[in-house]
Amino acid sequence: MDHQLDQLRISELQDNMKLLTTENTVQHSRMDALEVYMHVDNLVIKGLPETYTEAAQPPSATESESATVQNGNTTIASVVQFCNTQLNIEVSPIDISIAHRMPKGQSDDTRPIMVCFATRQIRDTVYVVQKALRQFRCHIYVNEHLTKSNNQTKACSENVEVYGRTIKLQGLGPGMVLFMQNYMMMAES
Repeated sequence: MDHQLDQLRISELQDNMKLLTTENTVQHSRMDALEVYMHVDNLVIKGLPETYTEAAQPPSATESESATVQNGNTTIASVVQFCNTQLNIEVSPIDISIAHRMPKGQSDDTRPIMVCFATRQIRDTVYVVQKALRQFRCHIYVNEHLTKSNNQTKACSENVEVYGRTIKLQGLGPGMVLFMQNYMMMAES
């Protein structure tokens, strides 16, 4: 009798675990979709030289907030100048919601800038025009602000091989990757 009761409890716990695993998977998918949506108006600019005020140490708790605001305005001014002079795109400070320096990566000479544009139209214009920089061998790169999982997918995309067949990954749009294999296409975000 106790053995049957134990088996019933185990079965019930296994069913609950399957349900929770499914719910967890659904929640992770929803969270990933929201993260992609949050990053869709952003671009990351690497290689743009830092001005003196941007390179200064971040303000301490005792300093006023005006130093932080001035530093952010300086970063926005750098992005506006880059877009206007090097990309030949009319961008004003009002077109940028926020821009700030991120920590340096291992291969970065300067801290990259994360830019959140006020409209997707301006962001897309900057992203399309920036490809012209490659022709001039400029060392400033403009990339999409990808989520961690999409960034890992993109990083692994060069030589992906599954069951002896190469899978080619191509950019599809903001934060999306297109998997092409055996004439079948699936979009994943």
